[in-house]
Amino acid sequence: MLKIDKKVWLYLLLYIIILVVSALVLKGKVDSLVKIGLSQGIALVVLVLLFSSRKLVIGLGPNFKVSNFKYIVPLFIILLMYALIRTDFLNYQENSFPFICYVLFIIFIQTLTEEMVFRGLVLNNYLKKGLNVHQAVIYSSVIFGLFHFVAIFGKTPVESIVNQVLMAIMCGIFLGAIFVLTRNIYLAGLIHLLINIPSYFNSNSKVEKNTDVNLDLYSDPSFLEMVLSTSMIVLIYSPFLIVGLFLLSKARKAFENNPL
Repeated sequence: MLKIDKKVWLYLLLYIIILVVSALVLKGKVDSLVKIGLSQGIALVVLVLLFSSRKLVIGLGPNFKVSNFKYIVPLFIILLMYALIRTDFLNYQENSFPFICYVLFIIFIQTLTEEMVFRGLVLNNYLKKGLNVHQAVIYSSVIFGLFHFVAIFGKTPVESIVNQVLMAIMCGIFLGAIFVLTRNIYLAGLIHLLINIPSYFNSNSKVEKNTDVNLDLYSDPSFLEMVLSTSMIVLIYSPFLIVGLFLLSKARKAFENNPL
């Protein structure tokens, strides 16, 4: 899993430093949405400038040719329905159309940056190192999951971080397979956005209130409560893992026919 270039680890470290420093500097000065947008936006600009002069990332250029539409279109429709079902726009306290667009823009900045780093950079590097598609996708997904331990700097409860890590690994396999199929960072970022939407618009969702990893629901959660919370997370996000594993077989064939 550690078989990637040292410079890739340096870029990952730089990404984490930007997020942590930005969060510390902006703490208490702006709301959480603005903080996410600014920190991820700074990281996006810095990394794009660094990547633009090096052939480290695939899918970063304007790629409007989307392969395997027979898989992507149905998945996009299903994910859109998933986002709408698990999201309560009408009861959100600030549900004006401009505000919703603003939140969606913030989410897209975050998901695009993460896709560029973990799929475009890390996954791409694994493939260039000669790993097969299954190994590259799974290893990069594990790194994507472990990356979420950075939330500990925000004093997020450990049980919530563990849930985030599990979610990220399962969704990472799904997103990694899609990225190998399409070679399109922007499409991967858009699909990632649909997955993340419920985490931002969840004010009156019963499921979210009992499982959302971003909320400190229990002042002193028992072991049983933590197990139930984690079990619900696995249950909710396991379809992404199952579909991701199915798509991996298709991605492997696509990569064999059209390697980097």
